[in-house]
Amino acid sequence: MKLHGIVPIVRVQRSSMGGTVRSLLGVLLLGLSATLAQANDIAGTWLTGKGEARIRIAPCGANQCGTIVWLREPIDRDTGRPQVDDKNQDASKRNRPIIGMPMLEMRPQPGGGWQGPIYNSDDGATYQTTTTLTSPTSMTVRGCVGLLCGDDRWTKVEEPQEPPARRRR
Repeated sequence: MKLHGIVPIVRVQRSSMGGTVRSLLGVLLLGLSATLAQANDIAGTWLTGKGEARIRIAPCGANQCGTIVWLREPIDRDTGRPQVDDKNQDASKRNRPIIGMPMLEMRPQPGGGWQGPIYNSDDGATYQTTTTLTSPTSMTVRGCVGLLCGDDRWTKVEEPQEPPARRRR
């Protein structure tokens, strides 16, 4: 008789324990998924390898899109005006400012990393590239034309803070 009285309690405890274990595993898997997503998160502002430009990358749907937000030399030496996309193959885009110009759209890859086109305003060409985070603050961008490939190491940088507005007295 006592055995019958204990068995249901043990079963309830096992069932409760199994539920607890399943819940714990679920929480761990969610945490692991979030960690893996962060490990592949390229959102932020990146300084290109030669320090010539800063690119702000942000989600755009399931992809990541990048916009030029800063240039080391924002003024064209020849014209004395802000740099424009004067080498673009599309003549209708040759007067658009470089700062604020979209230049990449990356798709996530199943094995990690990102892949997609990057537009290079230096030569007006678009290249197929892959990007891989090498650390939370470093990313390798690999572009290829045919069999020729080249790598560029981008470094994550802090967004410059806007100076506080001056108070009028």
